[in-house]
Amino acid sequence: MRTNDGDVMTMTLATAGETAVNVSKVVVLLDHIKNNRIEYLLLVAIGHLVGATAFISERAAGVCA
Repeated sequence: MRTNDGDVMTMTLATAGETAVNVSKVVVLLDHIKNNRIEYLLLVAIGHLVGATAFISERAAGVCA
């Protein structure tokens, strides 16, 4: 691909590798949630006990209002 100045735009291999790693982490997380992994349920329960879910719901209510 070329820019308006005629320079060639290339994606470095390191950047492509980092992107692939980040995407694969998201895919693994979504797969675990889909398979009803108990660790995520426990994480949400502990977050609720320490008040993290109340904080998140307060912030979300401000966004949707």
